[in-house]
Amino acid sequence: MLIYFFFLSLFYRIIDAVLTRFSHETDEMPLSTQQDWKLFGRDPLAAALPLLCYLGMTVLVPLINGAASGGASRFVEHTATVVGIALFFSVALLVAESGWRRIRSRARG
Repeated sequence: MLIYFFFLSLFYRIIDAVLTRFSHETDEMPLSTQQDWKLFGRDPLAAALPLLCYLGMTVLVPLINGAASGGASRFVEHTATVVGIALFFSVALLVAESGWRRIRSRARG
């Protein structure tokens, strides 16, 4: 569970960085840099997108397929575990990224 979420977030960050560099080269501003309100230096939706995709695949898809009908208490336990761990690591990634940006900005000037 943790490995899947980690690599999903990592690949999202890599793709976001590549697209941001490409848009700066073509003088187009991506939507994430046009927003006035940002969370830890990034658009809140962009920061939450890997989390929302992960939760959709691990909670909503099994719910739609009827996983809760077989054992509701086990599904609630699964959902609580998945949501709790995913939120914890999402916040940890945002804090680490914010700290890394702060360190880079101090090193530059």
